[in-house]
This record gives sequence, structure tokens and C-alpha cells, in this order.
Amino acid sequence: MKTRPLDLEVFFNREACDLCGICFSECPEMGLPLRIARKEIDLAIKGRPRYVLARCTSCRVCNALCPNGCNPWGLVSALRNYHYEGRGISSIFGMLAPHFPPNIFTAIMGRLCEREQEVLRKWTAPVGGDEVFFPGNNSMLMPYLYDSRLLEDLSVACGERLDAGAFYAVPGYIDPAGQALGFTIKALVKLGVKRVVCETDGYDMLMKHDLFGLRMDLEVTHISEWLKQRIADGKIVATKHLGKRLTVHDNCMSRDFRPMMDVVRELVSLLGGGLVEMERTRERAVCCGLGGGSRTFSLTDMLAQMVARLKEAEATGADGLVVYCTGCLWALCVARVLSGSSLPIHHVFELVRMAAGEESLQDMHDERAWHIIGVMADGVVDNLKSGEKRIFIDEIPSGEKTGLALSSQPFPSTFFSSLLDKPAARRVAARVAALLAPALASAYLGGKRLLFDAHIRAEAAARAVVSSPPVQALKGALPAPADIFYWAGTRENSHIMCTIKRTLVRRIPMRYVVRLGGRPIVSVPCAAPVNKHLGRTFEQATKDAQVNFNTVNEMVRMFKSDMLLGIVDGSIEPEACGCEVAYPGIGFPCVITHPAPSLEELEKLAIPDPNRDGRLPQMVEAIRLISSRYGITCGCAVGGPLTIACELGGAENVASSIITNPEYVARLLEYSTEVCKTVALAYGAAGADAVLIGEPTGSMLSRKHAWEFMGKYVKEVIDACPLPTILHICGNANHLIELMVRTGCDAISVDKGDLPSLVPRIPEDVIIVGNIDPIAVLEEGSTEKIRREVVELCSRMSHVPCFICAPGCDISPETPLENLAAMIEAVREFG
Repeated sequence: MKTRPLDLEVFFNREACDLCGICFSECPEMGLPLRIARKEIDLAIKGRPRYVLARCTSCRVCNALCPNGCNPWGLVSALRNYHYEGRGISSIFGMLAPHFPPNIFTAIMGRLCEREQEVLRKWTAPVGGDEVFFPGNNSMLMPYLYDSRLLEDLSVACGERLDAGAFYAVPGYIDPAGQALGFTIKALVKLGVKRVVCETDGYDMLMKHDLFGLRMDLEVTHISEWLKQRIADGKIVATKHLGKRLTVHDNCMSRDFRPMMDVVRELVSLLGGGLVEMERTRERAVCCGLGGGSRTFSLTDMLAQMVARLKEAEATGADGLVVYCTGCLWALCVARVLSGSSLPIHHVFELVRMAAGEESLQDMHDERAWHIIGVMADGVVDNLKSGEKRIFIDEIPSGEKTGLALSSQPFPSTFFSSLLDKPAARRVAARVAALLAPALASAYLGGKRLLFDAHIRAEAAARAVVSSPPVQALKGALPAPADIFYWAGTRENSHIMCTIKRTLVRRIPMRYVVRLGGRPIVSVPCAAPVNKHLGRTFEQATKDAQVNFNTVNEMVRMFKSDMLLGIVDGSIEPEACGCEVAYPGIGFPCVITHPAPSLEELEKLAIPDPNRDGRLPQMVEAIRLISSRYGITCGCAVGGPLTIACELGGAENVASSIITNPEYVARLLEYSTEVCKTVALAYGAAGADAVLIGEPTGSMLSRKHAWEFMGKYVKEVIDACPLPTILHICGNANHLIELMVRTGCDAISVDKGDLPSLVPRIPEDVIIVGNIDPIAVLEEGSTEKIRREVVELCSRMSHVPCFICAPGCDISPETPLENLAAMIEAVREFG
């Protein structure tokens, strides 16, 4: 099941936002100066926040602070979701993700007593009814909490690992959250459920709010509301007076469901407990720790936040801490045993159990906390062994695959979980942790705060210096660094610049080179029209390295493009593999035969030798001549794996074989990937500074199939290539933006579509290239129209630090040379 396309309007009320900055200036984590906070919300809306993604703990205080009800957390989540989809999420997240075993939930199964396993077996039975209790995945870690006679009249509908998506929603991984919620709603409706009693207000909020366009005819209430009503109706009788002063931790989701804060406090009063509030409480309460790690999903962040929040509760002098989310319960219980705290921690349901005559569960909480510490330590060991840093969640498993097997599925390493089963080991670990954890947590969080504040002050001082009149006057009098580099790199004797380029520029990430340009970088592949201007055909230019080099010389003489890209011909690699190619005069060559229509024919093909086969040696030599002559960036172009595969096997044949002969398609793509890698490495060895991977057929693929048949093979090429990479897909590939980023390319080249609107979907460290229309504007437009289009695009992309203004696709040989000059001059004048 797919959620509807994610956009800012669904999660963030842009129209109501007046950029007041209160959300980020009064945030307990960021606390930005108001002027910077206003700028930060503006940059976040434009998709380029500077601080919020690194500092936000998903506590949602910003939602409570916003005077206009704009839902700033939704804005952050939308940006994070795009980032996760394109770049993946920390592999630590995979240890906790409930739908992807092994994880802490499956690892804990082996630590449950027989009574708890019996409880879970009852939960996972497909029981329906008008009113059911939905415990969710966090309760799987503590099933004993709800093993109570108070729930005798309430059926439990858990199915097999049904989850309403709160775990994914907290760090902002919205797409998986929507999928998980959709599966759960579908299962509950199928069971004939009319009313759902949720264990946590996270599920309550997600089910009640139509964030994902899901049709739901379910009445939803929180367990606290249900308990309060049962007490009022006399169905639950409190026989014991609590007689304790309690403090309440309000979890992140309660910021969007604030009545729950009052309900929990009313329950405490009904049960005879007194209330004492923490310094940061209700709408301004901070995270328990689970969301605190969502910045990077760092266990260090999580544990430090857990301990810090528990210490804040201890400072009230209360006799106990009350939570109303099982996630907060196990997180703070972990902090309790690690910090040596004596403060009891109770779930609100446990309070009612105690008031009704049942025993406190604190000993069981502590026992389970040690289990969780052990299995998480095992998970970290496995994570380090695998070396995997980022993971991707393409789709939540549906149907039977979502089942939480009650049989134990531990992490491969079990050393720590086995060790911490021993009382002596626990005592030693507890003493060491009690001595170190509070001080380390305070130092860690305090140090991060100090560094962040210092960074803010340093940036503010730097901006003040840069914007000062003397510096602005000096800046206006001096040429931009990009202009200096171009001038020096195109001199007759540019050996010094070539040396600098090879020793420095190639060691600096491409995004920094673009950022340091001092103005928008402009790149126009002028070779085709210049080639026509000189009276040469593609065949002549690509079969003679000197002719190719002479074309580039003419380009340098006529234009001032910041990057050099010689003849781009997508038939070069297929021809070297055995395809026949037709050369239609000044037009682009085209493949006319396909030598590998079957697996048998494919097995006969060898990987071409760039120094011997087809026109590859001439292209290699041309790149060597260009890179040895010019000190500015020299690029090269190679066909992508899917494009080469379609030329070798025939596009229609490959498309049909995806269903009829998948083995052939997989083998063909593997072969073409090797071809692409071989050619790219040869071009790099010849002196190319960057490689453009062209996948003109990619836009025809759906988002579902694009990774399987294109993306993962492009990523393999990029991983093997030491050069900066630019990925280009012809046509409207807007539905594949996240996939393009996911390949790990340094830059994405966008052909069709509104480029500025795509910015929020592209991480800041990825260069955006594009996207002046090569036909309607550059070939057919007037110079005035070209200047107007260029200025408009550069203006709308002015907030993007990594932007290269370029045509959306390759340029026709018929394009007037004065039009190309107008584009380049317009970018330089704008800068």
C-alpha cells in the first residue's frame, strides 16, 4: 500500500505561517536567536534548513508554541522524509524498526517468561468486536503491563505485529508510517472493529488525524480516557489510595493531542496522588530520549537524553514518575537502571492497577530494562560488524509478512544479552553506569549545546563581516572566484592550473567547489552546435581525437562556460560492444542493430577495451588532450547501465523480458554495468574531472521498478567511480528524484519540471543541475527570452548553495550560437 504523495501542504500550513520564528527561537533544543529563527523557518520552507534537521528531537514543542497552528514539526518531518528516502536512515534505526527482524522486539521474545508469551499469543489471535484494545508494538516489549483483570471486558486486537506507524512518524519517516497505519486500519476494519482503545496517544493522534488520506470509520480513544470513564461508571473501583506526590512526563505526540495531558493528571488526582510538575512540562516538555536520537538515530543521543529527562524528574522531589506511552516507559526505565536512580516509574495504566489492589510492576520494569540494554548492545555489535551505515525502507511488508513471530529471533550476537542475564554482571554494570552515566549525559548534551551556540555566534559574526559595507565594496570590485578560475584555466600556458586542479580541486568535494564559486556556475554543452558551425559531423568528431579537441578549443574561444564537456554521443559504448551505428550527417548517431537479444547472444559479448574497441580510444585521447590543456573542470559523459542494456538488447525486447525472462534482463544489466564502470574509469584515468551518467530511458520507469532495473546498477557504477558523478535522466523524472539522490551521485541533472519546487526533496549536499529548456528556449527562443528565463531561474534558485545553471538536456546542433552565448552571459551577469 502506498500513501499519497508527500508534500509540505499536507503536513504544514504554509499560508498561515508569517515567519515569526517563535517555533525555533523558543524551542528547548534549538533556542535560536529570533532573527536567525525567522531565517531558518524561511529556509526550511524552501527546503534548505541550516540547523533544524540536526537539532530537532521531534518533541513537537514547536507545534504548541506556534501561534498560528502551522504545525512546524510537520514541515521538519516532510523534509526528513525526503532526506531518508533519498539518502537512507541510520542503520541503528533498523535495530528498532518493528517490521524488519531481527530487531529488539524479536530479540526480546527469547527473554519473556511463559506467562508473557501466553499473553502475546492471545494478543496476536485475530479477535474482533465492537470495542477492542490496541496495544501496538512497544507493548510487545512489556506485555506484562496489560496482563490485568482490568481488561477482562475488553478484547485485544493486535493481530500479528500491527502497528499504527508512530515509531516511524516520530523521526519523520512519514511514508513508512502511512503504510503501517494503512495496514492496521485495514485489519481492524476487517475484524469488524467500531471503537479502538489505544495504548498511546501516538496511535490515537495518527488514527484520528487524516495525515495520509486514509478513509477510516473508527472511533478512537486513549487508554487513559477509557480508564477515567470506567472509574466514573463504577466499573473500576480504586480500593487503595496512592498517597504519593507524582510528576508526569508528557510525550511528544501529546503536543498534538493536548487534552490527554489533562486526562492523565485528572486520573492521578482521582487515584489519590498529588501532582508536582517538572520545570519543562505539558506543552514545553522535552523528549524522553527515543525521539532525541532521531537527529542521527545515535544511541549516544538517545541515552544522554533519557538520563537527562529522568534527572529532571528527580529534581522535582516527587515520589514517582508517571508516563502514558510504553515507549517512554521502557526508555526511562533503561535510564533508571543505568543511572542508579531510585525514582519509581509507572505507566498510567499501572497506577490504576495499583489503586485497584494489584502490585507495583517496578521490579519487572527493571528486569525488562536490562533485557533491552543487552539486546540493544548485541544489535550495536552486529551493526558494527556489518559496516552498514545507512538503510532504506522502500515498503512496509504487508499481509502475512507483517507477522511478529512469537518464536525468538535474536541478533546474531548474543554476548551482552547473555552476560546481563547474570545478577553479578548486572551489579557491576549498574555501579559503573551509576557513576558515569549522569555526568557523561550532562557533559555530552551540555557540550553539544555549547558547540551549537558557538557555531551560531560564529556564523552570525561571519555574516556581519561579509555584509559590512567595506567587504561588499571590495567584493563588488573583485571578480568572483569562478571567474578567476575560468580565466586562469583557459590561458595558453595553463600547466600551473592543471597541476592545481589535479592536486587540490580533485580532492575537494564537488559541492564545495560549486559553493566557493561566488556566483551561479554555468555549464552549457556547446559541442554539437559548435561542431556544426565548424562544418564537421559527429562521425568526424568522434573518430578523430584531434578534431574533437579542436571543437573544444573553439568552444573556449567563443563561450565562457565554467565546465568543459566535449562531444556527447550515447552510441559510443554500445558500438564498442558490437552494435551497428548510423551517422546521419550533423545529427546525433543512432544504434541500428542489437547484438544481444537473448541470453545466449549476450554470453558471447566481452567487456570492451577502452584503448582498443570502437571509438572509445579516440574519446579517451580527446579527454587526455582537453584535460592536459585546460585547467578548468573537464567532464565526460557515459551511457548508464539501463541505456546501454536497451541498446544491446533492444528496448521493446528488454521491456517484455522483464516479465518473460527476468534472468536475461538481470544478466544484461550486470553486463552493461561493467561496461559503464570500465568506460568511466578509463575516462577518469585520461584526466576527466567529473563523469555524467546519462539514463535517457529512465523516466519511463515507474517509481516502483526504477530502483530494481536502473537505480541499483547506477549506484554500483558510482560506488566504483572515484570521480564526482552527475546523474541525468531525460524527460520528466520528477517522480524519481529521491531515487536519483539515493544512488549517491554528487549532482542530479533535471530535464523537465519546475526546478525550484524540487529543492525540498534534494539534500543540501547534492548539487542541482538544470534546467533551461534546450528546445523551446535555447533553440527556438530569442536572446531576450533566454536572458529572461535565466534570470528568473537563477533568482528562484538563489537560496540553493549548490546550483549549476545548465540546459535541461543535450543541445541540438541547430541551436544558434548567439543563444548559447546569451545564456552564459546572463548567468555571469546575474552573479
